[in-house]
Amino acid sequence: MFAACAFPVHTWSILILMWELPAWIIRLDLWELLGVIAYTQAFALVESLIILLGMLLLTALLPRKWFRNGALDRNKVVALNTVVVFSVTVWVITAQVNYEVVRTLSMRSLLPWLIACLASIALIYILVYRYKKLETLIVSFVDRLLTLATVYLFMDILSILVIVVRNIGGSAWPS
Repeated sequence: MFAACAFPVHTWSILILMWELPAWIIRLDLWELLGVIAYTQAFALVESLIILLGMLLLTALLPRKWFRNGALDRNKVVALNTVVVFSVTVWVITAQVNYEVVRTLSMRSLLPWLIACLASIALIYILVYRYKKLETLIVSFVDRLLTLATVYLFMDILSILVIVVRNIGGSAWPS
């Protein structure tokens, strides 16, 4: 489930980094640039862990009898949580890209979009719950994400090390 949570968050943060990188290269020296990237990736790790804990908490709140009589197994839980995370991520990215528009909307104008968000998540959730092939496809995709999640985790550890060095030794280039 960590791979399913880390993939969209880290991928989006890297895309945003790449978008901003040309401007940062002009303004920042290498150590400052490494610091900005490190903070961004460390924050992506924190976001991924918060999402993972939320999904684990939701899973823990499900009735035990669903697990005992086979209504939910590991694969189904992973597939269902993955579609929820990916669906919410798509909606959040859409809101972030259209921030200026979303910011000006009233609650009454925003309500249809929130309903559409919840309806799309529910629809995808139902489809995955009902169709074993779709569940298998999603679980297979998440299994393949494990390698990428390992790379992201390695980048996160390096980012945390950069942050620690920057905060212990100050913001100057380490000697």
